[in-house]
Amino acid sequence: MNDQHMLAWSIFGRRTSRQALSRLDRRIYALMGGLLLLVAVACMLYLSQASTVTALRYQLANAQHEQDRLAEQIALARTDLAKADRQEVLEAHAKRLGLVDAPLSGPYVVCYVPAETPVAQASVASRQALQP
Repeated sequence: MNDQHMLAWSIFGRRTSRQALSRLDRRIYALMGGLLLLVAVACMLYLSQASTVTALRYQLANAQHEQDRLAEQIALARTDLAKADRQEVLEAHAKRLGLVDAPLSGPYVVCYVPAETPVAQASVASRQALQP
């Protein structure tokens, strides 16, 4: 074969193979770019969900701590109430207030105190009383 013919065939052969490779390379690069974008989106979604779960776990721990603290306060209040309801404590409190035991036999006076009227009703009643 002629050297010129071989050179022409070699040049044309490379050109067509380069074009085919460049098309294939573009497709591979596009596929790799798409996969990279998909992985990036998946990572962002994972980080978003992980941060949400962490925040919820932190709020749950705080709520449980608050619940434990309130349960302890309720228990202390119940013990204080139980101590205050004992008869000796009530009698000591009555003595401090100056109360005395009522005689077993003797006259008793019962009086009824009328219920207080609300301010609005009292002002309406006083206006009506003032009008001739």
